[in-house]
Amino acid sequence: NVSIGIAFFLRSASVNHGCDRNCEPCIVGPQLRLISLRPIDPGEELTISYVNSIDAVQTKADFLRSTYHFS
Repeated sequence: NVSIGIAFFLRSASVNHGCDRNCEPCIVGPQLRLISLRPIDPGEELTISYVNSIDAVQTKADFLRSTYHFS
C-alpha cells in the first residue's frame, strides 16, 4: 500500500526556483517550512529548487522547460 497526499501551501507556492537555492522545503506535520541552507541577507529573495539536485543537468533543464516553461 502506498499513500499519496497532495497539499497546497499558499505562501510557499510563490517561492521561486533558484539553481543555487538558499532554502529547502520541509513538511512538518500540517506545515511546510522553508529551512535556510545558508545565512540569508535582509531583502534577499527566498529560493528553492524545483528539481532533484542529483539529476543530470540536461534532465533538470528538460523538466524545467516542459513543466514550468523555462527557456
